Order: sequence, then C-alpha cells, then structure tokens
Amino acid sequence: MDLKQLEYFLRVKECGSFSAAAASLRVAQPSLSRQIRLLELECQHKLFIRHGRGVDVTEAGRTLALQAQQILRQVDLARQSLDRMRAGVSGRLAIGMPSSLVRIVGVPLLAEFKNQLPSVCLSISDGLSISLHEWLINGRLDIALLYRPIPSSDINSISLLDEELLLFAPSSQQQSAEPISLQEVSQLPLILPRRPHEIRALTEKTMDSVGCKPNVALEVDSIPAILQFLVDGKLFSILPRYAVSIYSNSNTFAGRRIVSPGLCSKLVLATSAKKTSTPLVEEAIRLIFDVSGSVLGPIRASQAA
Repeated sequence: MDLKQLEYFLRVKECGSFSAAAASLRVAQPSLSRQIRLLELECQHKLFIRHGRGVDVTEAGRTLALQAQQILRQVDLARQSLDRMRAGVSGRLAIGMPSSLVRIVGVPLLAEFKNQLPSVCLSISDGLSISLHEWLINGRLDIALLYRPIPSSDINSISLLDEELLLFAPSSQQQSAEPISLQEVSQLPLILPRRPHEIRALTEKTMDSVGCKPNVALEVDSIPAILQFLVDGKLFSILPRYAVSIYSNSNTFAGRRIVSPGLCSKLVLATSAKKTSTPLVEEAIRLIFDVSGSVLGPIRASQAA
C-alpha cells in the first residue's frame, strides 16, 4: 500500500467512476484500475462495486476511506512542516572536503544550496583529511568529508562512500585489463602523493601488511599533475576512478583492479561531537547525501561494469 494508491482510491470514490477519476488525475484508466486492484489485494477486501453508472464504494471501502483521508492529511501536514522548516533555514555554514572532491561534489552542492537553501551563506574549503579533521574539531568547519578519519570521540561520522583504488596508466601502456596483485604493484614505478595524503598512507599500510612497500618514483600531490606525469612517462599511479574521470578523457587512461589485498578508501561525513546539531546542519547533510549519490553513483556503476 502506498500513498499514490490511497490518493487514486479516494479520487475514484469522489468521482463515482474510474473514467472520471482517470481524467481528473490525468492517468490512463488501465493504470488507475491496476493500482486499485493492487490496493484491494493488499487490503484483502473488494473496495468498489461496479454498475452501469460507475462504481459504489463497499463497506470495506468506506472504512478505508476514513483512514486514507487521515493518512494523507497527516502526510500533507508533515510536508508543510518540513517546507516551513526549510524556508526558515538560514545562517552561515562551512563545509570542508578533499581537493579531489571539490569539483565533482562541491560545485553541484553549491548549486543545490542556492536552489533549496537560498538564505544560507555557504563556504567550501578543501584540504587533506588530516587538516579537515583538525578544522572540524577547532570549529572552523561545521561539516567535513573525510577519508578514513582516525577514530575520535570529538567527531560523529556517517559512512558516505567506499571507493576502490585502481592502478592507472595511459591506455597505450596498460598491457592487461586483468586484476594485478598488490605485490606486483609494489614493483612498478609509482607516482604517489606525499605523506600524510590518504592514498599514500593507505597504500603504505596495506603493502606493509603483505611484506612489501611502494616503489615511489615521484611524489606529486595534485591529481591533474599526476595524470600529466603519467602521460609523459612510463609510470603508474594508484587513484580512485572518479578522480581520473573528472580530469581526463575517458579513453586516455586505463585502470586495473588491485587484489590480494585490494585498496579501498572509505569516505565519511563528519560533524563535531561537541556541537549540537541544528536544522541547517541536518538540511546540509541531506543535500550532501543527495548530491554525492547522484554524481558519484554513475561513476561507481561504470566501475562495477
């Protein structure tokens, strides 16, 4: 049973016929009839009796109508309350995120804030997760997107994304699309960010767990610069797919899965445990989840494919 079915049911009852209700709702009559039939199956009662002039509601239908009207009224009141809350949300909000996410998440997030929360003054800062963590604790940020933050009683965190890291090289240089072991990756000349960047820290920690260490040929922090060095030299790098996709053409670089073990970076949404949440922060969290899902979801889907 869903709200649309209840709305359709009440409209048929009000109009006294399926054809009139379908015209009023601007839906095809077969679709309307199918929804009412599903509702009857859910209720395990016949709701209408058909006759030459249209339909009459049954005793079960009259009972359901009273409840349906109350349900839809409560839903409408809840929507009005949320709309009033959203309309009244205002103030200043500071959000921090890793530099690689500013373009793909930060830009559409700003657009959504302007559209849905026009009274909010939003600032977006970028930096390494370790710096964002500190800014969150000292009050410089209200919300931060962090990669694998160190467990701390000072922050509350919600998992936002698990992102697999791949071995990237120019498509012309990548000899195979088959997965490659982490041991094999350690023997390749790599371009990696400097410590304490999340990719560098995760790579070193995971390689150490299997008795090897990365062969770092070049240290570069900027992803666009890393990709440029990959084009110019016979080097490799370890990156998330979305980071490569936003700075290059789809056919320029090829990625290989890393296995035994793989490398997976966890992105979380974090807030200060010392601050009481506000309607503004709650609305911002909702928007961040909506935007990150819409922009990162397709990239993750293509990765899985």
